[in-house]
Amino acid sequence: MAAVSIPGCMIMTPTPTAEAMQVISSAITTMASLSPIPSNSDFARDYSVPASVCIEWNPQVPIEDLVPAVQSELKRLKVDSRVYDVGMAPNSCLAMLHYVARVEWGKPVLGDEYAPYITSLSLSLRRNGSVLASSSYQIDDLGYDRWKATRKKVAPLVDKLFVR
Repeated sequence: MAAVSIPGCMIMTPTPTAEAMQVISSAITTMASLSPIPSNSDFARDYSVPASVCIEWNPQVPIEDLVPAVQSELKRLKVDSRVYDVGMAPNSCLAMLHYVARVEWGKPVLGDEYAPYITSLSLSLRRNGSVLASSSYQIDDLGYDRWKATRKKVAPLVDKLFVR
C-alpha cells in the first residue's frame, strides 16, 4: 500500500520483469548470431588441400551435430570425409582431421531443458602425424554466441583449414 502512495513508483510482478529480460536476452543473442564468429588460425603452412579426409571420432565431445556440421562444411568445399574411431582409420587415409571441444551445459533463453553448447573448439589437419594447419573458436566474452548453431561455429574453422 505504501508504494501506491509514493508518486513515481510502480508495482511489478516478477513475471513481466522475467519476460522482459528474456525478450532482451533473445534480441541480444539474435544480434550476436548475425555477426561473424572470430576464429584464430593457430598454425598453418603451405600444403595441397586434400580431396578427402578421415575424421577421428572424439567420444569426449557430447555435441551430436558437431561431426555432421564438419562434414557438411567439408562437402560444401568438395572435400570427401569419413569418420573413424581413434586408431581405426585405414592406412589409405592421407589426411586426418582431429577435433577437441570444451562443452558446457545451460538452458537456452526460451528453453526449459538443459542443453550442451560449445565454448571452445579446435580443429587440426594432419598428414603422416605432422600438423598441416589448425584453427580454433572461443566463445565471445559475454557468451552471446553460446546458442549459435554448431555449423555457424564450425564453418569459419573449416574454411581456415581448407580454403586457399
